[in-house]
Amino acid sequence: MSGRLAKQGLDYFAFDVDFFNDEKIEFVSARFGIKGEIIAIRLLCKIYRNGYYTCWNEDESTLLAKRAGDGFSPSLVSEIVNELVKRGFFEQTLLNRFGILTSAGIQRRYVTATRERKGIEINGNYWLLELPKNASS
Repeated sequence: MSGRLAKQGLDYFAFDVDFFNDEKIEFVSARFGIKGEIIAIRLLCKIYRNGYYTCWNEDESTLLAKRAGDGFSPSLVSEIVNELVKRGFFEQTLLNRFGILTSAGIQRRYVTATRERKGIEINGNYWLLELPKNASS
């Protein structure tokens, strides 16, 4: 590939038709209404755009609140993310240790979407599953 890195992110991802019926999302929706659902979907888009995880910190919370629009504050976004982590939507250990948002389910969908690619880059510290055959670390 003449020194260029292969694309890591996705142009689109499968969206489960039962997303809103997932108990993890139902709890977020019960606490935060549609704003919680919007943040969860925006985070999934951000994650898959970049691959299988995204960095998460106070600055990211501020930017996501701005991008989500009126009625979203950095503190609200942080509360929603904390609830998503509490409910197991994102992996708490990796957030605490590395400041990233991901999950085994996100990683499974990423592997499925990239199975035809050669040499996808995987950070072993962030990976929760068995490394796929097409991975380089």
